[in-house]
Amino acid sequence: MRLHDLPIKWKLVLTIVAVSVAVLVIEGGALFLYDYRSVAEWLERDLETTAGIAAANSTAALYFEDPKTGAETLAALAAKPAIDAACLYDPQGRAFAIYMREGTQAALPEHPGADGFDRGEEHLIFTGPVAVKGERIGTILVRSDRSPLREWLATYGLVVGGIVLLAVLLAVGLASLLQRPFLAPVLDLAQTARRVSQEKDYALRGVKHGEDEFGFLIDRFNEMLAQIQERDNALVRAREELEDRVATRTRDLQESNRELEAFSYSVAHDLRSPLRGIDGFSLVLMEDYGDKLDAQGLEHLKRIRTATQRMAELLDDMLKLSKVTRSSLNVTTVGLSEMARSVVADLRRLHPERPVEFEMLSELTVKGDEGLLRIALENLIGNAWKFTSKRERPRVELGKVNTGTETIYFVRDNGAGFDPAYSNKLFGVFQRLHTASEFPGTGVGLATVQRIVHKHGGRIWAESEQDRGATFYFTLPA
Repeated sequence: MRLHDLPIKWKLVLTIVAVSVAVLVIEGGALFLYDYRSVAEWLERDLETTAGIAAANSTAALYFEDPKTGAETLAALAAKPAIDAACLYDPQGRAFAIYMREGTQAALPEHPGADGFDRGEEHLIFTGPVAVKGERIGTILVRSDRSPLREWLATYGLVVGGIVLLAVLLAVGLASLLQRPFLAPVLDLAQTARRVSQEKDYALRGVKHGEDEFGFLIDRFNEMLAQIQERDNALVRAREELEDRVATRTRDLQESNRELEAFSYSVAHDLRSPLRGIDGFSLVLMEDYGDKLDAQGLEHLKRIRTATQRMAELLDDMLKLSKVTRSSLNVTTVGLSEMARSVVADLRRLHPERPVEFEMLSELTVKGDEGLLRIALENLIGNAWKFTSKRERPRVELGKVNTGTETIYFVRDNGAGFDPAYSNKLFGVFQRLHTASEFPGTGVGLATVQRIVHKHGGRIWAESEQDRGATFYFTLPA
């Protein structure tokens, strides 16, 4: 776990401990350097003093050339455990008497060096004169190992380590005690924020512990929660009001649609009988009294019959449209390819003179209402069949495109097409982009297709250019 991810109370404890340890390390380091230097200087002074005493006691032995007495004098250095070797040299620099502590392996130099200290890693050596009344009669060399300094370092390390450990424990204890008044407001605020986030309850409030910066922060936090709660309540009220309005208007719209559909159905159904009467009596006039009418009268009768027949087609299409709107869906698996073949076969029987090339995928299946989908295909393929009537090589295609998120079906032709600027009128009732003299029709077919597709929860749109054919796309969600 990273330091940034730790709880704030542990961050505070670690900060106090780190500061305490850093202070102790700095102070301990400074004291160590000072004490180390003092101990090292004391050991050197002690070694120099010991060597001086041994030199003073060895003057007689050197003066009277008595090595035995000199060795006995040096042997007295065994009282100092740190001194492991010593040597008296005569005026010519030759070894006169030697002392070696038992077990010492490091040899002494054959000839003395310059007076003073030789500070090695393992030993400290002092070399000094042996003199009588100011006259130098020899040299003394005393060697001490550094065990006293190492023992001091070990003792010092234990003491300092113990102090640091005690300080860390004390810092942790104090941090645990002192953090409560500091962290309690922060922890309470964090807990409140966590509950608000999880429960989405903006009625919760943070607990204020005082008038300090934390108290100011908690006041502002509570004000923010109050504002959010007020806005949330306002949104709930607005949503409820909107839902009520939508429900009311939906009911009104549904009722209006039902009334309009019922009216359209009634009008279309009731007008069919008078139209059949007009058409029938017009036919009787032409057959029984045609020889008594001039050419203009006959032309008027033909126009009456044409108008009544067109009116009948419009009424039939209105009844189909009303039936599509009023009917309920009976969703099954529908073979779109097989249905399209049947529609094309019907069109070929009606228009045997039209050599229309029809192409489609072999197996297209969809989920939908079989009866409604047949009406939709009849209108789409019928439209393509109609608008390719002026092409030398008319062609109609039924296919699909997979986008990865949905399947899009299309009916494409190479017919007259339409101006895309007027595509918004395609699916309106009685809306036509071509005159009846160019291409016959009532302007209800595409409106019927749109309602069928929408009833299946799908979409329909068209793409075209003038005189370059048209493609009608639609989706049928499962």
